[in-house]
Amino acid sequence: MSKYRAIVFDLDGTAILNAHDAAASQRLIDAVTKYRGRTRLIAATGRTLFETLPIAKALGLTDPCIIMGGAVTIDPVTETVLAHTTLPPASVEAVLDHLKSWPNHVYVRGENAAAGHIDKAIIGQDAGLKHNVDMVCIDQITDHEFPALKAELERHPKILVTSAPSWNSGHFVIISHRDATKEHAIAGVLQGLNIPPAAAIGVGDGDNDLHLFAAVGLKVAMGNATPTLKAAADIIAPGVEDDGLAYIIEQYAT
Repeated sequence: MSKYRAIVFDLDGTAILNAHDAAASQRLIDAVTKYRGRTRLIAATGRTLFETLPIAKALGLTDPCIIMGGAVTIDPVTETVLAHTTLPPASVEAVLDHLKSWPNHVYVRGENAAAGHIDKAIIGQDAGLKHNVDMVCIDQITDHEFPALKAELERHPKILVTSAPSWNSGHFVIISHRDATKEHAIAGVLQGLNIPPAAAIGVGDGDNDLHLFAAVGLKVAMGNATPTLKAAADIIAPGVEDDGLAYIIEQYAT
């Protein structure tokens, strides 16, 4: 019998192809259906609620889903918010002020914790939008631009800057509260399920999944993962195009 009681996995580049309209494979749906209810299957993604729910429902996920890079945890069945960490208004204003001269699209994203739906989702800069913000995102950042952007924004004490592979090109940069990472959210979910970190597997593909790895016992990088994530992994699974996540579920779920 496997010693692992939970598998925590990213969506884009792990459960599905890294594309806006990607769908789960039948093999993955079948694996979730077979092991759901026995091994906890927990998605952890940078996607928003309305982007995550169709995938969670197509897969048939019933365990808590971590969205917005760790800022929000939801129940995918009832669509209610279970946990929520927002950026301080002063941090949001500082980020938007720094990004106002950037040519890239800036996305300000927030969740309405009471209603459980997207409350704010705008493109562009708006210094008036400071409250109930879960994360600020900026797309298509180059390898050259990212280190300086991260260093500048993380001068503010409450801000964490992470990156994931973009749907377009370069980095999709996520700016959130330092306590709103996948690591923090996964720790909270596992504690609520009475599962120790050593009994959880984490599967991801991007550098932002280093936070996912920090919360689990067995670290699995997809075959298409970044070199940094592969170097931190215990196991390299097949790539997303070869159903690497389904393979891990089939091998380790009980």
